[in-house]
Amino acid sequence: SASNYGALRNSGTLAIDALPPRSDAAGVVAVEVYPRRRFVREGAEAVRQAARDPMRRVMIVVDVGGEADGTDLARLADASIPAGASGRVRVQRVDVNDRAAVRERLLEAVAAESVAVIVLADGPPARLDADAIDRGFIERDRLGYQPQQRLVWSADIACELRPPAVAGLLDEAEEKGATPIQGDFTREDLGTRIEGVQFRAMTISEQVEVVRTKPPITAFSRGSVGLAPPRPIHAEQGTYRVHLAGFRTAMPGVVARILADAGRAMGYRVELRASDEPCGRGRRAWSQVLFVRMRGEEPRAPRTGAVPYGEADLVLGMDAVETLRALGPDPVLRVASVARTSVVANGGPLEDQFNDADLAHCALLEHAVERCAQAVHSTVDDFAALCRTNLLSERLVDVALLGLAYQRGLVPVSLDAIEAAVRRAELAGVGRTVEAFNFGRRLAAGAVARRSVEEREPLERLVRRLALELVRERFGGRRRAERFALSAAGMLAAFARFGDGDGGGGDRAARAVVTALHRSIVWGGTRMMRVYEGLVAGLLRADPSGGLALIAAEPLADALLVRDILYVLSMSTSLEQRRRIRERLGVRASHGDTLERRFLSRFELSAGSRRFRLDFRSSDWPAEVVRLVRPVVPWGLRGEARLQEIRAYAISLAERSARGFEGDPAHWAMCLRRFAMLASDGGLRSLTAAELRAGVEGL
Repeated sequence: SASNYGALRNSGTLAIDALPPRSDAAGVVAVEVYPRRRFVREGAEAVRQAARDPMRRVMIVVDVGGEADGTDLARLADASIPAGASGRVRVQRVDVNDRAAVRERLLEAVAAESVAVIVLADGPPARLDADAIDRGFIERDRLGYQPQQRLVWSADIACELRPPAVAGLLDEAEEKGATPIQGDFTREDLGTRIEGVQFRAMTISEQVEVVRTKPPITAFSRGSVGLAPPRPIHAEQGTYRVHLAGFRTAMPGVVARILADAGRAMGYRVELRASDEPCGRGRRAWSQVLFVRMRGEEPRAPRTGAVPYGEADLVLGMDAVETLRALGPDPVLRVASVARTSVVANGGPLEDQFNDADLAHCALLEHAVERCAQAVHSTVDDFAALCRTNLLSERLVDVALLGLAYQRGLVPVSLDAIEAAVRRAELAGVGRTVEAFNFGRRLAAGAVARRSVEEREPLERLVRRLALELVRERFGGRRRAERFALSAAGMLAAFARFGDGDGGGGDRAARAVVTALHRSIVWGGTRMMRVYEGLVAGLLRADPSGGLALIAAEPLADALLVRDILYVLSMSTSLEQRRRIRERLGVRASHGDTLERRFLSRFELSAGSRRFRLDFRSSDWPAEVVRLVRPVVPWGLRGEARLQEIRAYAISLAERSARGFEGDPAHWAMCLRRFAMLASDGGLRSLTAAELRAGVEGL
């Protein structure tokens, strides 16, 4: 950027990799760039030479790729500093994927009057080096689950009325969890003087560490009892071709090996072909399998495993982007045709595909399959999400798709042959393969629940569970639980007449209202619950059809329950959040799993021209203190002034909508729809009350 370029120019002239500086240069900073292999060979002597040389110098070591010899380049550089020059040479390690941190370290190094050694490491976790990424997944694929996880996510996730999507959350949380949260204390000069004293307190993040010693227990561990073998559609064909879009484990991938073993057991001659081009974290681009039926004394035909244009009988798509590429954009592939090809593909994003480009490609896949394949035998769905929900790992989606395709008769082998091949794959070191194959077969038979545990929980049980959580609180918990149960029962009766509607809207709104009533008590006792209950009841009276209440119930709760440190800490350590985390990560204490949680809170004190910041790492004991002081803290002191103004506006909007709906129903319904849309897009966290009002009601 222009500001960074100006900072570099002010620090002197850069002489990069021995290029001569200008003759009129006032100050020269020598910059040397070393790849990993070269630094292992020459780095020690280069650091010693730089320590003796009076010239300012920046040594950039790119620790990406190369051989996995175990050499720590930062420690190698540290060990090479001469005894008398420890103050002149500074060694730093920074993640090359964190562009902001890399830029900051480079600016600091160029401005310093010393020698800087900056080691640009890929992770952890690795994002650029395909071989390092694959090494990181070897153990996970061998076991079929992740034995150790450290995840760091925002603490206010616990305040969401509905649990967030697991996939994108876990990928980002694992990346943050590569570095454990740590406490810190800093002092900062504000550059200007402020009046009085300002104090802020917030809970920033939560760290969760899980250790597993056994595979998670699921409903599909017991096998495929009760499923009848299918009748293969391609049983009479002399040749049969499969294209696998995306594969894991060593080439040609676990699914290709299973198909090859099963085909040979059935008497086919099998040919394999694969591309080892990386297409994502722990995945390669594609592989292809050819079955040829041998006839009597027929000599070996000169056939190749390559699938000609439009001649694939089956496309199994683990990776939605690679599946889309196989159907058309890549001129080397284009393996599908309407007359011949069936497609069984995952249409949802994998853990590293939650970006705009990949999400757009995933959205195009279903339409592409309708145009390029046999619609009657094809299926596209978010099977990755189903594997996360039911198998607690999306890495098993490829074998699950194979089971689904087999049960639909799209793989011309017998049940005995393919089950034997699946068992051999598991014995060869690909964990939980049998379980994933059985899951796919049951998925094809419609014997798999497609909703999460929380969505399947009956509403009456939800009320009992939340009431029990209130009972366990000190100082009047039983009385608050009785009031909550009474209010929740009334709301359930009011929302019951709306039914599930299209897509289950009535049921979702009822769950949101019941959860919001419970959160209101956690935030501000029964007084806040009465405020929220009264607003929803007013909307129900104004619009007996339930349209206003169904739209506004959830965003109203988000606006009313300001996420201050008292509320965030209370929810982060609640029984409900503990249950959500255990279900989200598949943690079972009876199975030997252990879970440990830590929280990072920030306290800021600004006075005069100084700001003091304390980042405090703790377990859940501060929440016990919070529960004691929360009832006595006035509402006016909780949260920022902007959030309090938004809460006041939300209350005013709900009251005015209830009063004015009879006179102008279209206007107030539109206002609440706009309010709900802005709330779902994060407007309550970023907009001021005036901006929110302009977006809802116009200028």
